[in-house]
Amino acid sequence: MIISRLSRLARWHRTLALIVVLPLLAWSLTGLLHPLMTRWQPSAAAMVPPPEIVNAPSGTSWQALPAPASVLPKGLVMTELRPLTWQGEAYWMAGGADGTRQYFRALDGQLSDIEPVLMTALARHFTGILTGEPELQLITSFSAEYPFINRYLPVWRVQFNGHDTVAFIEPRGLRLSALSDPWKTWFSATFSRLHSWSFWTHEPSRDIAMATVLNLGLAVVITGIYRLFRRKAVASAVQSGVLRAGNSVRVSKPRRWHRRLGWFVALGAIASMSSGMFHVLAINKSQPSFNAKPERVAFSAGQLRTLPPVLGVMGERSLAVASANGPLWMSYAVDRSHGAKGKHSGHDKEHAEHQHHAATPNLAISLQLAENSQPVAIERYVQELAAGVLAKHPGANIESQQAITGFTAEYGFVQKRLPVYQLQLDTPDHIAIYIDPIDAVVSSVVTDLARVEGYSFAYIHKAMWLDGLGKDARDGILGLQALGVFVMACLGLLLARRRRLG
Repeated sequence: MIISRLSRLARWHRTLALIVVLPLLAWSLTGLLHPLMTRWQPSAAAMVPPPEIVNAPSGTSWQALPAPASVLPKGLVMTELRPLTWQGEAYWMAGGADGTRQYFRALDGQLSDIEPVLMTALARHFTGILTGEPELQLITSFSAEYPFINRYLPVWRVQFNGHDTVAFIEPRGLRLSALSDPWKTWFSATFSRLHSWSFWTHEPSRDIAMATVLNLGLAVVITGIYRLFRRKAVASAVQSGVLRAGNSVRVSKPRRWHRRLGWFVALGAIASMSSGMFHVLAINKSQPSFNAKPERVAFSAGQLRTLPPVLGVMGERSLAVASANGPLWMSYAVDRSHGAKGKHSGHDKEHAEHQHHAATPNLAISLQLAENSQPVAIERYVQELAAGVLAKHPGANIESQQAITGFTAEYGFVQKRLPVYQLQLDTPDHIAIYIDPIDAVVSSVVTDLARVEGYSFAYIHKAMWLDGLGKDARDGILGLQALGVFVMACLGLLLARRRRLG
C-alpha cells in the first residue's frame, strides 16, 4: 500500500516538475545573479550635489537677493521656483505646469539657457568622469535602460564619449536619479523578462499564469518533501520483509544528490514561492491607484514679493511652491546633528527595506506666504497635497501626521523619495499616505494589504531578517539557496531523461 501511494505520488511529482521546470530554472538563475548585478553596477563618486551649486554664491545668501517679483518677467507663470548657483552667480529655476524649466539670473532676471551645461557639470560630479564630450538626452518616459523603479521624471541622460557609464540627472532637485552601463541595462532587462515576465504585457493574465506556475511549484516541493519523509516507511517495509531491498532501495548518485538538495532548499523554496505569489496577486504593478502628481495652482512672478525664511541649519535649501492660498516659500534641511534614537531602515544598491536601530535625522522645515511672509503650518500644506487621496475616503480622519526621514519596512528604499510626511488615517484598512512636500508628489499610499505584502516581500522573499549577519552573508545565503534550486532542477531533468531513455 505504501509503495503504491509513493509510486502515484512520484508520477505526480515528475509530471508537475516537468511543467514548471523552465520557469523555476529562470527564477532561480536570475535570483542567483541578482546580488552580482548589485555589485558590478557602476558606483557613484558622490551622492549629493556640489555645495557650490545648491548653496548661495560665496559671501552672500538667498535672502540678500532682490525679491523675484522685482526682477522676473511680470507675465511669467510657474508652479515652483528654486534657487541655485552657477559659476558664482545666483539663478532662479522656474518650473512650469508643463514640466519645463527656465533659468533667470537672480540679480537682473536675464533668461539664460544653462540647463545643458549644468546637467553636464552634475553628471561629472556624480560619476567622477572628467574627460570626454557629453551627449545629453531629455528622458520623459521609463524604459529598459531607465525603468520605473527609478521613479523620477523627467531626467537628463548624460554620457561621456569614451565611457560606458550613463548618468540620469533629475533637474528639479539637482539630484542623481540613477547610474547605468551596458551590463546593468542588459541584466536589468534580462531580469525583468525572466523573473518578472515583462514580455507578457497583459498584467491580469500574466499574474494568473505566474500564480499558477508558483502553485504548481509549491506542489512539486511539497510532494518531494512528503516522498522524502515516506522513505522511512519504505525502509521499515524492507526491514520487515514486505519489500525486497533490491526492488527500490538502490539509488543512483544524481538521485541521491537530488534528494539531498531537496532537504537543503525546501523551506527556502516554499518561502520564496509563496511570498512571490502573494506579491503577484496583491499588488497592481502597472500603475499606482492614486494620482502621484496633484493638481497645482500656478502663480505669477509678481506674487513673489519676499524671500525665503532662514532656518540656520547646515545644508538648508529653499524653494517657492504653489498652494491654494498663493505661493509659499519653503526652507528645509535634514538635520543629522540631533537625531533621536528610533527605527529606520538602511538602504543599499538593491533597494533594501529592512529595519535597524539608528539615529533618525530631524526634518527642519518652515513655510510662509511669498506675498507677505505670513507663516503657514506644514500640516496644512501637506493635507492640501493629499486632498485627492483624502477625497476617496470621505469621513476619514487623520490620526497622526509626522515627518519621515529614513526608510522603513512600510516605506522602503524602492520609493526613493525622502523626506516625506506620513498621514495616518482612521480607515478600516489603516491607510497611510506618504507626501513629498518638496516635489509636491504623493509618493505612496499604503493599506493593510500592501503593508502585509511589503513585509512579506522584504522579510520572506528577500530575507531581510538575515541582515544582522551583514549584507554579504545574506546575499551569500540567498545565492546558495538559488544555486541549490537550480542544480536540483537540473538533476531532475537529468533523471527524467534517463527514465525516458530506459
